[in-house]
Amino acid sequence: MNKITAGMRKERVVLIIDGKTVLDLHWKHYNDVIRVIKQAAAQAEEYENANQVIDHQAVMMRAGMPLGLSDNPAILKAARQKALYDKQLRAYIPSVKHLPVVGTPRLKQYKPGQISPLRLRGRNDESTN
Repeated sequence: MNKITAGMRKERVVLIIDGKTVLDLHWKHYNDVIRVIKQAAAQAEEYENANQVIDHQAVMMRAGMPLGLSDNPAILKAARQKALYDKQLRAYIPSVKHLPVVGTPRLKQYKPGQISPLRLRGRNDESTN
């Protein structure tokens, strides 16, 4: 594992790996850099764990659960093939309910005190009863 440190020089943030300056940017740019690195890391993790994601997605498809574990079309295609044709999986879950995968679930975090649309809808429904 490389030694990774960060420091600052006035309004600039410096990322240092193994004693060498790798990034030296104004602090305002780091949120964008972090977002892009997180996206790339998530894609790399999905690629590394593709076989496991395919196995789990195939079980979910075979059981008729329409939630996706990936947005990658190649992974979904491989999972669909496994759900339809894998003999061992077909033996354990005999029927296929043909439901399309609707994508990966997303969670939205609200700031404290901010009302979510679901809670707001619930309040409106209660007031009309």
